[in-house]
Amino acid sequence: MAENKDMKTKDISGFQKDTYVKEVPDFRMDDNKSDVAIMKDFYTLIYGFIAQRVIDSFGAEGEQVVRRALRDFGKYRGTKHRERTLHYGLELNMQNLHAYSDLPGDDDQETCRQIFEKDDFYSDLTECDMYELWKKYDLMDAAVVYCEEIHHAMWSAYHEDTVVVQDKILTRGDDKCTFRCKMPNYQKKKDLESYKKGFKY
Repeated sequence: MAENKDMKTKDISGFQKDTYVKEVPDFRMDDNKSDVAIMKDFYTLIYGFIAQRVIDSFGAEGEQVVRRALRDFGKYRGTKHRERTLHYGLELNMQNLHAYSDLPGDDDQETCRQIFEKDDFYSDLTECDMYELWKKYDLMDAAVVYCEEIHHAMWSAYHEDTVVVQDKILTRGDDKCTFRCKMPNYQKKKDLESYKKGFKY
């Protein structure tokens, strides 16, 4: 028994951290992507695989569970972002929402058309890395649910008066994602429909 115990101890000691040797010092997960982009891919796929299996297994009921979970997650993110923004003495507006995002920047992400004003966000997104990954791995049911839920939940938690209009979404099969968003003084505008269609007040 004592001999077996010594052997086990010896085996464990062989796996101590200082015994490892890096044969490739500059090893990267993907030479063509930044570390941030790689983590974004993992974020995209862990949601996609789990949510898709829930929907596959439980149908419409499973989809509703995923939608509720995304709303909870979006509310959590938006609330935390709101608290951090106010902590630093910043105004809650669409410009600060994006300028001080709760996720790190990603130089590998395609920059698409955006028009920022203090309370306005106008964007036509024709390419999306998340969409491409979900499509590649046949996770489109989960993808549509994510795109329909997450922005509304996050941005309305950040500021309760936010309007989020997404007439087109890539994961629905549209040619682009359109965002026509407004916070916080849209109630004072007489013609909200013109803003939804992309016109400025």
